Amino acid sequence: MKTRLPSQTAYLFGNLVILCLLLLGIWRGQPVWDTTLRLPNLLLILVILNTVLIFREGLPGRDGPAAGPRPVRDLSALRRVLANPATPDDRFVSEALNALLGQTRFAGLALYLFEEGGFGTRLAAAGQLPAQLTGARWVLRQGDLVLRHPGNLGEEVIPGWEAAWAPRPFRSGITRLRATLLPLHVLGNRLALLAGIPGGRAARGPHAVAPEAMALFLEGALGLHFSHVQAGEGRFLDSRTGLLRYESFRESFETEIERSERYNQSMTLLLLCLAPFEEFPEPVREALAKALAQALRGSLRRLDVMFCGKAPGEFAAILTETNAEIARLVAGRVLSAFQKQTQGKDAPKTHRARLYIGCATYPSDATHDAGLLEKAEEALAAARSRDVPVLAFGSLHDESGSAPGPETP
Repeated sequence: MKTRLPSQTAYLFGNLVILCLLLLGIWRGQPVWDTTLRLPNLLLILVILNTVLIFREGLPGRDGPAAGPRPVRDLSALRRVLANPATPDDRFVSEALNALLGQTRFAGLALYLFEEGGFGTRLAAAGQLPAQLTGARWVLRQGDLVLRHPGNLGEEVIPGWEAAWAPRPFRSGITRLRATLLPLHVLGNRLALLAGIPGGRAARGPHAVAPEAMALFLEGALGLHFSHVQAGEGRFLDSRTGLLRYESFRESFETEIERSERYNQSMTLLLLCLAPFEEFPEPVREALAKALAQALRGSLRRLDVMFCGKAPGEFAAILTETNAEIARLVAGRVLSAFQKQTQGKDAPKTHRARLYIGCATYPSDATHDAGLLEKAEEALAAARSRDVPVLAFGSLHDESGSAPGPETP
């Protein structure tokens, strides 16, 4: 019975031993055979011998069984997420994304929802995300998807995104970001984006779940989530701006103060005011409030919280893990974004309003919630009296203050 070697390694090792013996004999002047062998002839003999032996035993896997059909992925885990009778709370989207990640070959997933102004807000994330993605911003502009890189690196445009349904591979020409972008169409004509980060060497290959199945699952999960928000949690949202109402501000503010104290971190409270506001007609006030809400969404981070103020035309924002210097930069971004919003084609042309921002920082300005709120209100009142757009409580005694900004139509 013919015995097959498990591999061609034995043949190659045998040829190496023969070559060493022949070369050793030639070097010592004592050829193995009495016939003189030259090195080219010796190499030719070894090549012929090696080739004959390898093809005599057959190439690895040549006689192996043909690959059968791929097994169908069991999607019962994803179906259980959608069929869960529990109320879809704030953790529902994150749990759904984590369940989906376990059925794919991606290393990380990030889910973004586009607001009315086109700014993308990250709803949930799962797995490992590169810094190039976490620091970037997604924006919809005239039907195209725009990726704004952090650190003033520029932006990249993906055309025809609003009408897209199929996934698109993306490779940045500015950073080392590589991702698969999947468009999602959510209930209420809202658009969302799923960014999948490819895995390492062991995770390469076709996706375990087809992109169409991923899109159907996430669109269903988001539909359940937003239906719950509209039915229950919608009572905490302002119908005009979509921001949280002032009733939920104090509880969130106290919670953030306690968290900052526990982890020894800074926190800044921004109070914003549009003036004049009450003397404008109702359509103009609504347009200005929506413009400021969109400016806040586009300028603040995902962990920052935005609220409507106590009075009409007033707003508040809690900037977590933010000191006074960074808060001034954020306030400047809000001012610029609001100015762009009010200069659009739908902005009122006959009414002018100014935006004033006062800020106070924990723990440099105050160490408890009531004191910090009082300091922020004092900074806002001083900004209006001095007619400067941004004023921090720590610079109230600065005679120069901040340079007044231009009026926004």
